[in-house]
Amino acid sequence: KELEKEYPGADIINPAEIALPDICTWDDYMAICMHLLKSVDEIYMLPGWKASCGASAEHLYAVAKGIEIKGALQ
Repeated sequence: KELEKEYPGADIINPAEIALPDICTWDDYMAICMHLLKSVDEIYMLPGWKASCGASAEHLYAVAKGIEIKGALQ
């Protein structure tokens, strides 16, 4: 909600809100998240992201592709 206020009109995607069927695995979920990153202008890292394998993978992808990274950088 804070980002929606800070960036009115932006399409903000929260991967935690993506609901997949129970048959899907973590790898399925990450495949979708990584696919979504192909279309973004920037990524916002939440505090504690380094403790998340998924968020760490998203961060590495953003660095490799030159996507602007905002939020908790440490």
